[in-house]
Amino acid sequence: MSALTDSRMEPRAGGAVVSAGTAVRATVRRRRRRAVIATSSLAAIILVAMSAAAYADVDWGAPAPPIGAQPDAVDVGTAPPDARPAPQAGPNGRITRAQLLAATVNLPAWPRTSPTSTFCPDGRVRLTPKKGADGRYEFKLDKVAYANIDADASAETLAVVRCERQDTGDDQLLAFDRNGSGKIVLVGQVIHTSRDTDTGWLANVRPGAGSTVQVEVLDLRPGPGTAEAWSQRQWRTFGRTGKTFSQTAGPRAFPPNPNFVDLELKAATKLVYGPPADARQQRFGRMTVTVKNNGPTDADAVRISWEINQYEVWRNGAAWSGCARTGWQRHGAAGVGTTSVWCDLGKLTAGEQRRITIGFHVFSEVKPAHGAVSINRTPRGGVPVPWDADADDNYKVFPIGTSN
Repeated sequence: MSALTDSRMEPRAGGAVVSAGTAVRATVRRRRRRAVIATSSLAAIILVAMSAAAYADVDWGAPAPPIGAQPDAVDVGTAPPDARPAPQAGPNGRITRAQLLAATVNLPAWPRTSPTSTFCPDGRVRLTPKKGADGRYEFKLDKVAYANIDADASAETLAVVRCERQDTGDDQLLAFDRNGSGKIVLVGQVIHTSRDTDTGWLANVRPGAGSTVQVEVLDLRPGPGTAEAWSQRQWRTFGRTGKTFSQTAGPRAFPPNPNFVDLELKAATKLVYGPPADARQQRFGRMTVTVKNNGPTDADAVRISWEINQYEVWRNGAAWSGCARTGWQRHGAAGVGTTSVWCDLGKLTAGEQRRITIGFHVFSEVKPAHGAVSINRTPRGGVPVPWDADADDNYKVFPIGTSN
């Protein structure tokens, strides 16, 4: 070997012998490969970092849920307290009674099914008290209350307006507010009384929950001959829906009023007199009536009354002893007058029916005539009692004659 040749030999694994130059060259090649790999790895790391930075700058939206998984529920109905819109400040809708009386407002028409539609004012009117000619009606602003009916920052004004005549009439509950220029304007009619709405009287008004208003309604209108104590009372809730109001809660109708019973005079026979019984021409007659209490409750102070077209009529027979109290009264003059006779039965329970045969006698010739018999409840101690629930079946007309 020459001097330039590395004559040193090294054993390989497994016993093979290689020269020292070969080993050097192999070592250099290994170091180059390591450098390339390291350089490539560093470049890859840099590239991944740059890609991650670029990815982070893009709004990719929420990641999709895994296939088959349910997405998380999102509450869109409730906003954080600081995100809820505050009530918008509107005009001050709190209007005093004096301000209402001084204003001219739009008053809705009264119900067409009521007599008030023919004599009560409506349209552009002032709410000052009014009386019609000859006392035909009385118009007035009654109760005034306040409630926030539109969820703004100010309450509105609620006013009960009444128009009535003797024992009839109607009420309207109206909502008022102010417009942007401060003028009083009608928001709408909340409720009115009438047979259509099953209400006879608007007794009270108060704010309800949220943007609602509650109205206490009665089924009867107090007045002459009608005590307020006979009424049934209900609270009904109303809310604004667009430009109108509608009922949102509470009962919508009244049940039958337990203070009013339905008494019925079911039948009445002819009053028949027999022949003269003595020289005084005394005649005896009798008739039968059938009465019933149709309910819904018991009735006390029940009275049967007769109106007979004869001046001198007397009670006769044991049947009258079954009356708790009895009496008679003559009207007019002999020959042309009439006689009223009555029998107080006392209590008639709900569903009870009675058949009563009652006797009369006269001291004169009997001419063909007619009479009427009726059933009703009588005042007690000067205190009126509720009228009959169906007065059309409370009386009968009967003929009067003789058997010969």
